[in-house]
Amino acid sequence: MKAIILAGGSGTRLWPLSREKSPKQLQSVLGGKSLLQNTHERILQLFAKEDIFVATGISEVRQVKSQLPKLAPSNLFIEPKRKGTAAAIGAVVAQIASKNPKERFVIINSDAHIVDVPEYLSCIQMADELCEMKQGSIVIIGIRPTYPETGYGYIHMGSAAAWVGPEKEQRLAHSIERFIEKPDAKTATDYVLSGDYLWNPTLLVSEAGAFLERYREHAPELYRELKRLQTLKGKRPSKALLEDVFEKMYEDSVDKAILEKGGKMFVVPGNFGWSDIGSWRAVYDVHKQNGSGEDKNILRGNVICLEGDGNLLCTHEKKILAAVGVQNLIVIDTEDALLVCPRDQAQNVKKIVAELKIRGLHKYL
Repeated sequence: MKAIILAGGSGTRLWPLSREKSPKQLQSVLGGKSLLQNTHERILQLFAKEDIFVATGISEVRQVKSQLPKLAPSNLFIEPKRKGTAAAIGAVVAQIASKNPKERFVIINSDAHIVDVPEYLSCIQMADELCEMKQGSIVIIGIRPTYPETGYGYIHMGSAAAWVGPEKEQRLAHSIERFIEKPDAKTATDYVLSGDYLWNPTLLVSEAGAFLERYREHAPELYRELKRLQTLKGKRPSKALLEDVFEKMYEDSVDKAILEKGGKMFVVPGNFGWSDIGSWRAVYDVHKQNGSGEDKNILRGNVICLEGDGNLLCTHEKKILAAVGVQNLIVIDTEDALLVCPRDQAQNVKKIVAELKIRGLHKYL
């Protein structure tokens, strides 16, 4: 099995730290190493280094190479243009299928935080086992929800499908009824209480050739271009060919283009303390879970906070940030930008990025 780490994307909800030329996965969002480096280190515990591939955008290549110096050039897939996860995943899988259409792979996002790494790796192995049992299927690892999050997608579990895993860790895998994208608060609460729904981290396992067949069935325009990569018989595509393929593909997510269209799909429930580091609220929550905050505040840099609680306050090393009597705020101070918002509005930071584009303030993107 091959591991494909997705390291593209802009991470607009983590502005102003995450920028177009230096997105969140390349940043030390949680302190220490970057999200990409942490992801790569986790996967190395299960995969040989030659079986780990990284897909990233052309503007991030230099930083990826710098952060992962031992990554072989042949294991780095460069997207010449951002066209969403359907195109990015499809392009890598097509090149794997050109060598061996029976090769199984796992898709891993580089921007997640994992608490229980052994359980996480075990779930990948269980998904691989189920994929081998259920030929031609897509197997997703779902996360047992711990609260009614409205910023995540959900998986509605169907009928029991099979027992997977070693004897002492066995669990029941299910078919997938449907996918639901970011429900409202009441609906999310109902999902959690029912016990029939899982968070969807788009952590999936499939067989390369079978996965491309889903493109042929559900996204024929994408499949037509990916087929050009699959016929290379293991050779790396030229820069000109790859640019032409991406130019002709439309932009879409793999969830909408492939997964939500249905088909032979199963889910393995996991419980490994997963967090999508997609917003500043998520950063705050992870730090609180780790017990890394003083009192009820998370402070990074030269920060003084008096008579306040529930805050995430971060400043550039050359400044001092002082706050008195504030509660539940996000304050992110960088060299050229300052973000201030209530913690429960952290998902809306992406609106600021959209407004900057409208106003032509591209130097802040």
